[in-house]
Amino acid sequence: IRSYGPGRPVRVEVNVENSWVMVKGPRTEFYDATITANGKTVFSQAAMVQPSYTRWRQLFWWDQPVAAYVEQNLDYLKKTRILPNYVPEKAVSPAEVAKDYSRFVAKSAPLEEGIIAPYMPMTGGRGDIAPLPSWTVNYLLTMDKRAYAVTLGSGDLAGSFSSHYRNPKTNRPATSEEFPNLSTHSNLVGRPHNLELPDTGGFKSKLVPQRAHEPSLAFIPYVVTGDRYYLEELQFWSQWNAWGTDPANRGHGKGLISWDEIRGQGWSLRTLAQAAYITPENDPLKQVLLRELKANIDNYNTLYVNNPKANVLHAAFTATKSWSDFAPWMDDYLSWAAGYTVQLGFESARPFAQWKAYFPVQRMINKDYCWILATTYRLRMHPPESSQADSWAESYRLTFNDFAKKKVDPNSVACGSAEMADAMGLAPGEMAGGGNTSGGYPANLQPALAVAVDLGVPGADEAWAKFQARPRSKIPLYANWSILPWPKK
Repeated sequence: IRSYGPGRPVRVEVNVENSWVMVKGPRTEFYDATITANGKTVFSQAAMVQPSYTRWRQLFWWDQPVAAYVEQNLDYLKKTRILPNYVPEKAVSPAEVAKDYSRFVAKSAPLEEGIIAPYMPMTGGRGDIAPLPSWTVNYLLTMDKRAYAVTLGSGDLAGSFSSHYRNPKTNRPATSEEFPNLSTHSNLVGRPHNLELPDTGGFKSKLVPQRAHEPSLAFIPYVVTGDRYYLEELQFWSQWNAWGTDPANRGHGKGLISWDEIRGQGWSLRTLAQAAYITPENDPLKQVLLRELKANIDNYNTLYVNNPKANVLHAAFTATKSWSDFAPWMDDYLSWAAGYTVQLGFESARPFAQWKAYFPVQRMINKDYCWILATTYRLRMHPPESSQADSWAESYRLTFNDFAKKKVDPNSVACGSAEMADAMGLAPGEMAGGGNTSGGYPANLQPALAVAVDLGVPGADEAWAKFQARPRSKIPLYANWSILPWPKK
């Protein structure tokens, strides 16, 4: 219940959860729901189906509904540095806002997905995969009331996914510290001393969460409303992100995320940093989140910054990996997230963020590599005769030969030349990986380069200028990827 003072409106929030963790008999619940407020029926829905580890909420006014909408000040929000530095004059089509709103409303009932991709493992270009989702950025850039409704509504519907584990002893989101041996991995659920396999009653949910494609659903809603529901969403997801493996892989109670694929690490680090930053100081989970974030930063320093055997190109790649290629665009997610963690004020992340940002910078300016191939779908890191490429020249040779449409000696064509474009099947000046599109892999590179400039990484200013001056730079990127370095002080 939220009261605005004597004689003023009273807002009522109803949360319905099926989220207790490590209890006997977890199951999908089937029921009809009716909510009354002040003697009036304010919600009614029959035949609801609620899987384990989900929740939903509805808001009502006790008496007469209040129609009020407050536009946030984008310049002020930027000054707090809690947002990426989005291009302020980026045009957002009113038709796009209207389309998003229509899609959201069509599936906005409790336990539905709204505009969120219901099956998060789905690949391909999606508006929810970025530092912030497209609809949230559209809201920030326009302050349109419909975009606001979609942003908050998506935060509500984040509860529809089975990623919510509440500790019945504390009545708060469960943590890795409290449950160091908990695992949500399908091979481990149902084992002794772990979660029971839920009884689904034959129901199979279409809503599937995944770290590798996890949107930021609750951070901005919490920033602009202060609603505890959104804070707990951040806390729930920040803990769930570490649990999809054998507990030993995450350091048991440390909640490490480095076991996951690189894009999953990037989005998990973003969520953990946001949760640790925005959780109030007097919240019991504040210190837990700070400890987990520190443990992850220390782990990254051990794996990379202080490891003489770390990848020489500064990719998040270790010699134990067996694949022969590497997705630089996934690595760019982690580079951005590490820089964003520093932006939120966690200075201990700076050494790793600077180490990590060397990789996107050098893909643009290294004399032994060509910036045209900075954004390939795969960048070769593993020649047949060794565990890792040991130089930029070797990685370039392997990557060039792998992606060339014509067999050409990489050293025989100049970087960015018409001859190179012909060999690669690209237009002159086009970067690989969708350089002629608004949402290709060059879009993923831009935030990584922006944070490299912010971090003062050697060569970052040169790399940024080169990226901005590329022949195809006039092709507009989607608004949620159009991120700039912060103005220098």
